[in-house]
Amino acid sequence: MGDEKEKEKKEKIDERFEFFNNYVMKTLRLKNERWVKLMGMPESKEIIQVFLNNPHQPRLVFYLNIASVLTPAFDFPAKPRSKIVYFMRRNIPSDLPLEEMDSKLMIGDILPNVLENLSVLCDDVIFPVVNNPVNQDGWTSVIVNDMKTESQDLRNGIAQMKGIVINRTILPLPICIDEVMDCAPQIASGNLSNFNNLLKHSLEFMVVKWLDSVEDLVLVKARERIYAKETHPKPDMLFAFWETRLENLENLADQLGDKRIKTIGFVLEKINSVFESTYRKIVELVLQALAEARDITKYLTPLHKMVDTFEANRMDENRAQLRPLLLTVGLVWGHSKYFHTLDNMTLLFELLHNSLIENVIATIEPESCFGDVDEAFKRIVINIDHITYYKKIYEQCRSGLKKFKIGTQFNSQDWTWHPKTIFDRLDRFVERLNVMKNIFDTGRDFLKLEKITVGGLKGRQISAALVKILEEFNNKYRDWTNGMAYNVLDPDESVEPFQKDVEKFHELAEQLERRIAFQFELALLDSHDLMLCGSLLLRPIIKQQLDPHMHILVDDLAEEIHAVKKDFNVFEAIYKDLGVKGLPTDVCFPKVSGAISWLHKLRHRITWIRSDYELYEYPLFDNEYGEQTLDIYNQMLNEIETLKQAILEEWYTQVREQIAFGMQQTLLKKNNNGVLSVNFTQELLDALKDIKVLRIMDCEVPDELVEFYERDEEFWQARLKLMRIAEWYNDINARSQPSEMNLIRAELSAIEHYMEPLINDIIWMSFDQRFI
Repeated sequence: MGDEKEKEKKEKIDERFEFFNNYVMKTLRLKNERWVKLMGMPESKEIIQVFLNNPHQPRLVFYLNIASVLTPAFDFPAKPRSKIVYFMRRNIPSDLPLEEMDSKLMIGDILPNVLENLSVLCDDVIFPVVNNPVNQDGWTSVIVNDMKTESQDLRNGIAQMKGIVINRTILPLPICIDEVMDCAPQIASGNLSNFNNLLKHSLEFMVVKWLDSVEDLVLVKARERIYAKETHPKPDMLFAFWETRLENLENLADQLGDKRIKTIGFVLEKINSVFESTYRKIVELVLQALAEARDITKYLTPLHKMVDTFEANRMDENRAQLRPLLLTVGLVWGHSKYFHTLDNMTLLFELLHNSLIENVIATIEPESCFGDVDEAFKRIVINIDHITYYKKIYEQCRSGLKKFKIGTQFNSQDWTWHPKTIFDRLDRFVERLNVMKNIFDTGRDFLKLEKITVGGLKGRQISAALVKILEEFNNKYRDWTNGMAYNVLDPDESVEPFQKDVEKFHELAEQLERRIAFQFELALLDSHDLMLCGSLLLRPIIKQQLDPHMHILVDDLAEEIHAVKKDFNVFEAIYKDLGVKGLPTDVCFPKVSGAISWLHKLRHRITWIRSDYELYEYPLFDNEYGEQTLDIYNQMLNEIETLKQAILEEWYTQVREQIAFGMQQTLLKKNNNGVLSVNFTQELLDALKDIKVLRIMDCEVPDELVEFYERDEEFWQARLKLMRIAEWYNDINARSQPSEMNLIRAELSAIEHYMEPLINDIIWMSFDQRFI
């Protein structure tokens, strides 16, 4: 019996749960799976059970939490995210049997938007209650009118606040709108009997309020609104401003098209109210501003897409987009009827430059740029070049504004602003980049100490001192960078701390530069070599200390030039007295090519020094003494070249005659003793060798001599065969006994008969391998 009662009670409880299920799911528009999930959580089920069984529990609410899970609770959430369903006991205490739940519970829902709830509460509860004539029994007319005024002010305040929250301008309706709508047909027919001064005052007061709201929207400037939110805004705020403004104006236009608001304007016109012009002004302001917003939004849309792509990429990828971006800006200026004003264009460029600055900062990555000095310097230099390229494209667009006006009829204000108006922050940013560039350049110079090896007797001692300086720089540089807890690339952030940090770095660099300059001076005096020091020699302090001593390197060149001049004079004197054959040349060369080779070696003795000195970044010859040394150097080269050309010209004349004579000789010759030999003159052999060596030394050789040399292989093959023939023939004649000669006389005669053309007729000019 007890089990049956408990079962019956359980069934009743289950039905009451179902009561909540039906209302909550329908109101929140949820699927039944949400309720099943709720019932599967014991703590949630327990809350519902407590509300049903505890007659003193005043309320139960259902809502979706931050995880979109249906949740029961006894109190309203602080920050609701969705509609809230509430069940409240009308009387406390009270039981809740199933059949009496509708009567004993006050059931409803509340929107998550507080202002929306307040607006509904005012319109449906407060205003009807306060302004109901039944509730005003005993009030004087002054109190009644004052209550209407206060109610209207409250309504206007709620509408204004609601508009601010949703970023829309809302035109509140007067409390007497129903009376106005009822009187409108009579007013249209000229009957004003039911239209009193109170209604007139209410409408005129409302129109004035509308004008204030519309002017607050229409007359606000984009610059004021944007810079009120951020110090350094980007173009997305400008695009958002015009898009929001367009939506707001479209909404205002829809409100002005409402029958009730149009009726108010109609009534003001019919009663000849002075505020009818105010109503017309509202309409004109909205329509003009709407046309402006539509035009500007239309032409900013393609620019918006390009800017979004620009901000999504790094500056290295964006360089190719700078020109299309500025051309698009030019087209917006040229084709928009409203955006071409100086204020709009300068604002746009300011925002674009803020975006450009942010893009460059993101590309350089200031938080990690102090790691690799070389990489940071490279990124700084590249991005400075990007900004320089941007300014170049800007100037090109500014100088060619006419091309953006093709196909338009209206006039646009030219870009007559001062460059500082739009480039002020960008120029300060470039200055900051240049400061960082100089810092990283100094760091790169100090890191070169790692690769410097000094020779000479004191080389090891100097090298060790330079390594110690480098270690000290690395340690202090690391400590210096760790102390910079701000964005070093932001031109507006921590200006004074940044300047102090830069001064601190320069003080450190100057101290170490003085020590480096002292070591370089010792190295220069000891080994006369600072080639590996590179750009460190150009550091102001180092350069100042080394300037008095760098003439040592020029002295070495001048000394070698004088030595070369002395040897050259001796060589030239011998040539003038004895000619080429008297010159002391290498025995491996013929006289002419040997003389040219000797002159080349003489020239190399000074040119290699000059070539090495060209690797110095220090201006060795940018002084009077250096210029004099270079003049002597160039004079020496000219003298060597002049003598070389003289020798070659003389040789050209002689070798032609020698080749002509030698090529007319027969292939073989026989002396008085009958000894056979190859008749290829020594002059021809020397000519072939000279031409070969001169071509290797890149000397200019006439084409006819080159053609002669191209037969060298042919001559060589012929000489080999002819030498073998001469060797065999002479050997037979020298070693054969008379008796043996008699035996081979016939054959030898035949051979001599065969060789007779080679000895008497065939010459080198016209010989053929078939003859041998």
